[in-house]
Amino acid sequence: HNVVPELLGKARELAAVIHHPVYAVLIGHNGQAAAQTLLRYGADKVFVYDDPIFSHFLVEPYANAFSDFIRKVQPSSILVGATNMGRTLAPRVAARFRTGVTADCTVLEMKPKNRVAARAVIANIERYWNQFFLSSRSMSLSMRRFTK
Repeated sequence: HNVVPELLGKARELAAVIHHPVYAVLIGHNGQAAAQTLLRYGADKVFVYDDPIFSHFLVEPYANAFSDFIRKVQPSSILVGATNMGRTLAPRVAARFRTGVTADCTVLEMKPKNRVAARAVIANIERYWNQFFLSSRSMSLSMRRFTK
């Protein structure tokens, strides 16, 4: 999807502040070429979930794979594209980890001590900043086009 380079670029920017690696999760079937592309876009490592069941988007199998990645890697934050698939998948996975999703973020900044500040759009008006303290919990942030 065309949002991927933007997400990886923003992830690289955020991770540089706290000196963390950038991981990408690839869920699909026969996607080894796509994994190489993610590395070229800036991922330090790509976690590939390759199975015929992932040939078409089905929320439960995708959520299971995404949840498996989170349990194994325990990332401090997660960026998900504000696509139809991302909007379906992110809240379901976040609920499994008893955390939240901030949808339609237009600006993200990493603060000291793994704190992410996110500005979201409500009814097409940028209205507020949320700050999240990320420790052992993962936070999903659904990204829109960046304004900054």
